[in-house]
Amino acid sequence: RNILLINDSYNANPTSMKAAIKVLSYLKQKRKRRSVAILGDMLELGKFSGISHINIGKFIVRQNVDLLLTRGENAKIISQTALSNGMSKDQVHQFSSNDEIKENILNLIKPGLLLKLFLLQIILQL
Repeated sequence: RNILLINDSYNANPTSMKAAIKVLSYLKQKRKRRSVAILGDMLELGKFSGISHINIGKFIVRQNVDLLLTRGENAKIISQTALSNGMSKDQVHQFSSNDEIKENILNLIKPGLLLKLFLLQIILQL
């Protein structure tokens, strides 16, 4: 399918997630491919959890990610923020489980995509 998969799923936090999304955007421009970010919850952020997920949603839009898939309650904030900041409903998909992502991912991705995965469990189960 000509897909480059980047797995950066261990212990995601706002700084590492932004850095990984920057790499995804860079590779998108360099290789002239569409990009997909599959994001899960960032945990252990305490009172900064909400704002951190909001900031990632805004950052996704600024980095011009083509397709956003999220899983988890906190990650839902990323999806909602991306939608309210300019991404279309066709570009943003929220899932409640890894199984749901597995059932839908092949219909959503196309050849030539760059994938940024933050959900190690999905990779291990695919």
